[in-house]
Amino acid sequence: MSSLKWGVGITLAMLLGVGAYAVNQSLHSQKVVSQESLETIDSQSDLSNQISALGRITPEGEIFRVGGPSGARIEELKVREGQMVQKGSPIAILDTYKIRKAELEVAANQVLEAQSMLESEGDLALIQAQEAETRLLQSNLPKEQEMRSQEALIAKLKAELQQAKAEVERYRVLVEKGAAAQQILETRQLTMTQKQNDLAQANATLQQLSDEYQTTQKNIEAQIKSIQAASNRSQSQVQLESALSRLELADVMLGQSIIRAPFSGQIIKVHLRNGESIEPPMGAGSAGQTIVEMGRTQQMYVIAEVYETDIKDLKPGLNATIESDAISG
Repeated sequence: MSSLKWGVGITLAMLLGVGAYAVNQSLHSQKVVSQESLETIDSQSDLSNQISALGRITPEGEIFRVGGPSGARIEELKVREGQMVQKGSPIAILDTYKIRKAELEVAANQVLEAQSMLESEGDLALIQAQEAETRLLQSNLPKEQEMRSQEALIAKLKAELQQAKAEVERYRVLVEKGAAAQQILETRQLTMTQKQNDLAQANATLQQLSDEYQTTQKNIEAQIKSIQAASNRSQSQVQLESALSRLELADVMLGQSIIRAPFSGQIIKVHLRNGESIEPPMGAGSAGQTIVEMGRTQQMYVIAEVYETDIKDLKPGLNATIESDAISG
Protein backbone atom coordinates (compact mmCIF):
# COMPACT_ATOMS: atom_id res chain seq x y z
CA MET A 1 0.00 0.00 0.00
CA SER A 2 1.50 3.33 -1.07
CA SER A 3 0.93 6.65 0.68
CA LEU A 4 0.13 9.95 -1.08
CA LYS A 5 -0.03 13.27 0.78
CA TRP A 6 -2.06 16.35 -0.14
CA GLY A 7 -1.91 19.82 1.32
CA VAL A 8 -5.19 20.72 -0.34
CA GLY A 9 -6.87 22.43 2.60
CA ILE A 10 -10.25 20.93 1.80
CA THR A 11 -13.44 21.35 3.81
CA LEU A 12 -14.87 18.33 5.62
CA ALA A 13 -18.60 17.89 5.48
CA MET A 14 -19.56 16.50 8.87
CA LEU A 15 -22.95 14.86 8.44
CA LEU A 16 -23.56 11.75 10.54
CA GLY A 17 -19.82 11.34 10.92
CA VAL A 18 -18.99 11.47 7.17
CA GLY A 19 -16.36 13.79 5.64
CA ALA A 20 -15.75 14.54 1.93
CA TYR A 21 -12.36 15.23 0.33
CA ALA A 22 -11.80 16.15 -3.34
CA VAL A 23 -9.07 14.25 -5.24
CA ASN A 24 -8.39 13.26 -8.83
CA GLN A 25 -7.87 9.49 -8.82
CA SER A 26 -9.74 6.19 -9.61
CA LEU A 27 -12.53 4.44 -7.65
CA HIS A 28 -11.91 1.80 -4.92
CA SER A 29 -12.48 1.39 -1.15
CA GLN A 30 -9.70 3.27 0.66
CA LYS A 31 -8.34 4.18 4.14
CA VAL A 32 -8.25 7.91 4.94
CA VAL A 33 -6.09 9.50 7.67
CA SER A 34 -6.80 13.10 8.80
CA GLN A 35 -4.45 15.18 10.96
CA GLU A 36 -3.66 18.75 11.92
CA SER A 37 -0.81 19.01 9.40
CA LEU A 38 1.39 16.88 7.21
CA GLU A 39 4.43 17.86 9.23
CA THR A 40 2.89 16.35 12.35
CA ILE A 41 2.71 12.90 10.74
CA ASP A 42 6.11 13.20 9.07
CA SER A 43 7.85 13.91 12.35
CA GLN A 44 5.80 11.26 14.20
CA SER A 45 5.93 13.72 17.12
CA ASP A 46 2.21 14.04 17.76
CA LEU A 47 0.60 10.76 16.79
CA SER A 48 -2.02 11.22 19.49
CA ASN A 49 -3.68 13.91 17.37
CA GLN A 50 -4.18 11.60 14.41
CA ILE A 51 -7.70 10.64 13.36
CA SER A 52 -7.90 7.43 11.33
CA ALA A 53 -10.96 6.53 9.27
CA LEU A 54 -11.94 4.10 6.57
CA GLY A 55 -13.36 5.60 3.39
CA ARG A 56 -13.77 5.27 -0.32
CA ILE A 57 -12.88 7.25 -3.42
CA THR A 58 -15.85 8.00 -5.64
CA PRO A 59 -16.28 9.98 -8.86
CA GLU A 60 -18.26 13.18 -9.13
CA GLY A 61 -21.96 12.38 -9.14
CA GLU A 62 -23.39 8.88 -9.00
CA ILE A 63 -22.00 5.79 -10.68
CA PHE A 64 -24.16 5.18 -13.76
CA ARG A 65 -25.19 1.65 -14.64
CA VAL A 66 -25.47 1.17 -18.41
CA GLY A 67 -27.86 -1.60 -19.43
CA GLY A 68 -29.72 -2.81 -22.49
CA PRO A 69 -32.92 -4.56 -23.61
CA SER A 70 -33.70 -7.74 -21.69
CA GLY A 71 -32.96 -10.96 -23.55
CA ALA A 72 -30.42 -9.40 -25.92
CA ARG A 73 -26.96 -10.92 -26.11
CA ILE A 74 -23.63 -9.09 -26.17
CA GLU A 75 -22.17 -9.68 -29.63
CA GLU A 76 -19.10 -7.48 -29.15
CA LEU A 77 -17.99 -5.52 -26.09
CA LYS A 78 -16.21 -2.38 -27.30
CA VAL A 79 -14.72 -1.15 -23.98
CA ARG A 80 -12.54 -2.33 -21.11
CA GLU A 81 -12.32 -1.38 -17.45
CA GLY A 82 -10.53 1.92 -16.89
CA GLN A 83 -11.09 3.09 -20.47
CA MET A 84 -12.11 6.71 -21.04
CA VAL A 85 -15.05 7.09 -23.42
CA GLN A 86 -16.78 10.02 -25.05
CA LYS A 87 -20.52 10.62 -25.00
CA GLY A 88 -22.19 8.59 -27.77
CA SER A 89 -19.26 6.24 -28.36
CA PRO A 90 -20.26 2.55 -28.64
CA ILE A 91 -19.99 0.42 -25.51
CA ALA A 92 -21.45 -2.84 -26.81
CA ILE A 93 -22.89 -4.28 -30.02
CA LEU A 94 -25.91 -6.54 -29.47
CA ASP A 95 -26.67 -9.74 -31.36
CA THR A 96 -29.59 -7.99 -33.11
CA TYR A 97 -27.20 -5.61 -34.91
CA LYS A 98 -26.71 -7.71 -38.06
CA ILE A 99 -30.45 -8.29 -38.46
CA ARG A 100 -31.25 -4.61 -37.91
CA LYS A 101 -28.54 -3.57 -40.35
CA ALA A 102 -29.94 -5.92 -43.02
CA GLU A 103 -33.43 -4.49 -42.41
CA LEU A 104 -32.05 -0.98 -42.85
CA GLU A 105 -30.42 -1.93 -46.16
CA VAL A 106 -33.69 -3.47 -47.40
CA ALA A 107 -35.61 -0.35 -46.40
CA ALA A 108 -33.05 1.86 -48.15
CA ASN A 109 -33.38 -0.17 -51.36
CA GLN A 110 -37.17 0.12 -51.16
CA VAL A 111 -36.83 3.90 -50.95
CA LEU A 112 -34.63 3.92 -54.05
CA GLU A 113 -37.13 1.77 -55.96
CA ALA A 114 -40.04 3.99 -54.93
CA GLN A 115 -38.11 7.10 -55.96
CA SER A 116 -37.36 5.55 -59.35
CA MET A 117 -41.02 4.63 -59.89
CA LEU A 118 -42.11 8.12 -58.90
CA GLU A 119 -39.64 9.70 -61.31
CA SER A 120 -40.85 7.44 -64.14
CA GLU A 121 -44.45 8.24 -63.32
CA GLY A 122 -43.59 11.93 -63.24
CA ASP A 123 -42.02 11.69 -66.68
CA LEU A 124 -45.14 9.93 -67.97
CA ALA A 125 -47.39 12.59 -66.46
CA LEU A 126 -45.27 15.29 -68.08
CA ILE A 127 -45.58 13.59 -71.46
CA GLN A 128 -49.33 13.25 -71.03
CA ALA A 129 -49.65 16.92 -70.10
CA GLN A 130 -47.60 17.93 -73.13
CA GLU A 131 -49.77 15.73 -75.36
CA ALA A 132 -52.90 17.36 -73.93
CA GLU A 133 -51.49 20.80 -74.67
CA THR A 134 -50.67 19.71 -78.22
CA ARG A 135 -54.22 18.45 -78.68
CA LEU A 136 -55.48 21.78 -77.39
CA LEU A 137 -53.47 23.68 -79.97
CA GLN A 138 -54.35 21.30 -82.80
CA SER A 139 -58.06 21.25 -82.03
CA ASN A 140 -58.30 25.00 -81.60
CA LEU A 141 -56.33 25.93 -84.71
CA PRO A 142 -59.14 25.09 -87.20
CA LYS A 143 -61.67 26.80 -84.95
CA GLU A 144 -59.55 29.91 -84.84
CA GLN A 145 -59.27 29.90 -88.63
CA GLU A 146 -63.05 29.45 -89.01
CA MET A 147 -63.66 32.26 -86.55
CA ARG A 148 -61.34 34.60 -88.44
CA SER A 149 -63.09 33.70 -91.74
CA GLN A 150 -66.48 34.27 -90.15
CA GLU A 151 -65.40 37.62 -88.75
CA ALA A 152 -64.28 38.63 -92.26
CA LEU A 153 -67.65 37.51 -93.69
CA ILE A 154 -69.49 39.53 -91.05
CA ALA A 155 -67.45 42.61 -91.92
CA LYS A 156 -68.31 42.11 -95.61
CA LEU A 157 -72.02 41.62 -94.87
CA LYS A 158 -72.09 44.73 -92.73
CA ALA A 159 -70.66 46.75 -95.59
CA GLU A 160 -73.14 45.26 -98.04
CA LEU A 161 -76.01 45.96 -95.64
CA GLN A 162 -74.97 49.59 -95.36
CA GLN A 163 -74.88 49.84 -99.14
CA ALA A 164 -78.32 48.19 -99.42
CA LYS A 165 -79.75 50.65 -96.90
CA ALA A 166 -78.33 53.54 -98.89
CA GLU A 167 -79.91 52.18 -102.09
CA VAL A 168 -83.30 51.90 -100.41
CA GLU A 169 -83.14 55.50 -99.21
CA ARG A 170 -82.05 56.76 -102.65
CA TYR A 171 -84.86 54.96 -104.49
CA ARG A 172 -87.41 56.08 -101.90
CA VAL A 173 -86.59 59.68 -102.78
CA LEU A 174 -86.75 58.93 -106.52
CA VAL A 175 -90.11 57.21 -106.16
CA GLU A 176 -91.47 60.17 -104.22
CA LYS A 177 -90.34 62.48 -107.06
CA GLY A 178 -91.77 60.13 -109.69
CA ALA A 179 -88.35 59.53 -111.16
CA ALA A 180 -88.34 55.75 -110.45
CA ALA A 181 -90.86 52.96 -110.35
CA GLN A 182 -92.18 51.58 -107.04
CA GLN A 183 -91.16 48.10 -108.13
CA ILE A 184 -87.48 49.05 -108.13
CA LEU A 185 -87.76 50.38 -104.55
CA GLU A 186 -89.37 47.14 -103.39
CA THR A 187 -86.57 45.15 -105.00
CA ARG A 188 -83.98 47.25 -103.16
CA GLN A 189 -85.87 46.74 -99.87
CA LEU A 190 -85.93 42.99 -100.44
CA THR A 191 -82.17 43.02 -101.01
CA MET A 192 -81.63 44.98 -97.76
CA THR A 193 -83.75 42.50 -95.81
CA GLN A 194 -81.74 39.60 -97.22
CA LYS A 195 -78.47 41.26 -96.18
CA GLN A 196 -79.83 41.72 -92.63
CA ASN A 197 -80.73 38.03 -92.45
CA ASP A 198 -77.33 37.02 -93.80
CA LEU A 199 -75.59 39.20 -91.19
CA ALA A 200 -77.69 37.75 -88.38
CA GLN A 201 -76.89 34.21 -89.52
CA ALA A 202 -73.19 35.03 -89.76
CA ASN A 203 -73.18 36.44 -86.21
CA ALA A 204 -74.94 33.32 -84.93
CA THR A 205 -72.38 31.12 -86.65
CA LEU A 206 -69.52 33.13 -85.13
CA GLN A 207 -71.05 32.77 -81.66
CA GLN A 208 -71.37 29.02 -82.14
CA LEU A 209 -67.72 28.73 -83.22
CA SER A 210 -66.64 30.80 -80.22
CA ASP A 211 -68.64 28.61 -77.81
CA GLU A 212 -67.16 25.44 -79.27
CA TYR A 213 -63.67 26.94 -79.04
CA GLN A 214 -64.13 27.83 -75.34
CA THR A 215 -65.63 24.43 -74.50
CA THR A 216 -62.79 22.52 -76.16
CA GLN A 217 -60.19 24.68 -74.44
CA LYS A 218 -61.76 24.20 -71.00
CA ASN A 219 -62.01 20.43 -71.45
CA ILE A 220 -58.36 20.03 -72.40
CA GLU A 221 -57.22 22.40 -69.62
CA ALA A 222 -59.22 20.26 -67.19
CA GLN A 223 -57.45 17.17 -68.52
CA ILE A 224 -54.07 18.81 -67.97
CA LYS A 225 -54.98 19.78 -64.40
CA SER A 226 -56.26 16.27 -63.74
CA ILE A 227 -52.99 14.76 -64.95
CA GLN A 228 -50.99 17.17 -62.80
CA ALA A 229 -53.15 16.47 -59.74
CA ALA A 230 -52.80 12.73 -60.24
CA SER A 231 -49.03 13.04 -60.46
CA ASN A 232 -48.95 15.06 -57.23
CA ARG A 233 -50.63 12.30 -55.21
CA SER A 234 -50.04 9.14 -57.16
CA GLN A 235 -49.67 5.59 -55.90
CA SER A 236 -45.92 5.88 -56.34
CA GLN A 237 -45.89 8.93 -54.09
CA VAL A 238 -47.76 7.00 -51.40
CA GLN A 239 -45.35 4.08 -51.75
CA LEU A 240 -42.37 6.43 -51.42
CA GLU A 241 -43.75 7.98 -48.24
CA SER A 242 -44.36 4.52 -46.80
CA ALA A 243 -40.83 3.40 -47.74
CA LEU A 244 -39.34 6.49 -46.09
CA SER A 245 -41.26 5.72 -42.89
CA ARG A 246 -39.95 2.15 -42.89
CA LEU A 247 -36.41 3.43 -43.45
CA GLU A 248 -36.71 5.81 -40.50
CA LEU A 249 -38.01 3.00 -38.27
CA ALA A 250 -35.23 0.64 -39.39
CA ASP A 251 -32.64 3.29 -38.57
CA VAL A 252 -34.09 3.69 -35.06
CA MET A 253 -34.10 -0.09 -34.54
CA LEU A 254 -30.48 -0.31 -35.70
CA GLY A 255 -29.53 2.42 -33.24
CA GLN A 256 -31.11 0.42 -30.41
CA SER A 257 -28.83 -2.53 -31.18
CA ILE A 258 -25.80 -0.39 -30.27
CA ILE A 259 -25.35 0.52 -26.60
CA ARG A 260 -23.68 3.94 -26.41
CA ALA A 261 -22.10 5.94 -23.61
CA PRO A 262 -24.68 8.34 -22.11
CA PHE A 263 -21.95 10.83 -21.17
CA SER A 264 -18.18 11.30 -21.32
CA GLY A 265 -16.46 9.43 -18.51
CA GLN A 266 -14.59 6.29 -17.48
CA ILE A 267 -15.60 2.63 -17.51
CA ILE A 268 -15.48 1.67 -13.84
CA LYS A 269 -16.51 -1.97 -14.09
CA VAL A 270 -17.53 -4.42 -16.81
CA HIS A 271 -20.33 -6.82 -15.84
CA LEU A 272 -21.05 -8.63 -19.13
CA ARG A 273 -18.69 -10.03 -21.75
CA ASN A 274 -19.07 -11.23 -25.34
CA GLY A 275 -21.73 -13.90 -25.69
CA GLU A 276 -23.45 -13.15 -22.39
CA SER A 277 -27.15 -12.24 -22.31
CA ILE A 278 -28.81 -9.33 -20.56
CA GLU A 279 -31.05 -10.78 -17.88
CA PRO A 280 -34.49 -9.23 -17.25
CA PRO A 281 -35.35 -7.35 -14.01
CA MET A 282 -35.69 -9.64 -11.00
CA GLY A 283 -38.79 -7.94 -9.59
CA ALA A 284 -41.06 -4.91 -9.62
CA GLY A 285 -39.09 -1.68 -9.44
CA SER A 286 -35.74 -3.34 -10.15
CA ALA A 287 -33.58 -2.58 -13.17
CA GLY A 288 -32.33 -5.03 -15.76
CA GLN A 289 -28.83 -6.43 -15.73
CA THR A 290 -25.99 -3.93 -16.01
CA ILE A 291 -23.50 -4.16 -18.87
CA VAL A 292 -20.95 -1.68 -17.51
CA GLU A 293 -20.68 0.92 -14.76
CA MET A 294 -19.52 4.43 -15.68
CA GLY A 295 -18.45 7.49 -13.74
CA ARG A 296 -17.21 11.02 -14.28
CA THR A 297 -13.70 10.48 -12.91
CA GLN A 298 -12.27 13.82 -14.02
CA GLN A 299 -13.21 15.00 -10.52
CA MET A 300 -12.94 12.50 -7.64
CA TYR A 301 -14.04 12.69 -4.01
CA VAL A 302 -12.93 10.83 -0.87
CA ILE A 303 -15.79 9.87 1.43
CA ALA A 304 -14.48 9.13 4.95
CA GLU A 305 -16.51 7.57 7.77
CA VAL A 306 -15.34 9.34 10.94
CA TYR A 307 -16.37 8.24 14.45
CA GLU A 308 -18.76 10.61 16.15
CA THR A 309 -16.33 10.90 19.06
CA ASP A 310 -13.68 12.28 16.66
CA ILE A 311 -15.90 14.83 14.94
CA LYS A 312 -15.12 17.45 17.58
CA ASP A 313 -11.45 17.36 16.48
CA LEU A 314 -12.29 18.11 12.83
CA LYS A 315 -12.44 21.57 11.35
CA PRO A 316 -12.37 23.15 7.88
CA GLY A 317 -8.95 23.40 6.25
CA LEU A 318 -7.39 20.28 7.75
CA ASN A 319 -4.77 18.49 5.65
CA ALA A 320 -5.12 14.77 4.94
CA THR A 321 -2.97 11.82 3.96
CA ILE A 322 -4.74 9.22 1.81
CA GLU A 323 -3.36 5.70 1.64
CA SER A 324 -4.64 3.53 -1.21
CA ASP A 325 -3.58 0.62 -3.38
CA ALA A 326 -5.09 2.52 -6.32
CA ILE A 327 -3.01 5.66 -5.71
CA SER A 328 0.64 5.68 -6.65
CA GLY A 329 3.13 8.44 -5.90
